Order: sequence, then structure tokens, then C-alpha cells
Amino acid sequence: MATGSRRGGGRGMPPVRVLVVEDYEPFRRFACSALEKVRKHTDGQVS
Repeated sequence: MATGSRRGGGRGMPPVRVLVVEDYEPFRRFACSALEKVRKHTDGQVS
């Protein structure tokens, strides 16, 4: 049984870009904050 990721070729997962689109600013801030805790970076925001 293989333990590596097929998409990453055993080198880890490829980068994933995230664009947060939300009109309600408090929820947009929450979503970006939650993503930054996991990813350490948010690629963009749109309101």
C-alpha cells in the first residue's frame, strides 16, 4: 500500500490557490482567518 500522494508525486501536495468571495465583511474576515491558520497565507479577497 502506497503512502505518498499521487498528485504530488510523493513530494507533498501541490499548492492550492484560494479566493474568498463574500459580501459580509465579518464572515469574510473569519473565513480568511481560519484559512490563514491552516495555510499561513490567503491569496485574495473580494467583497
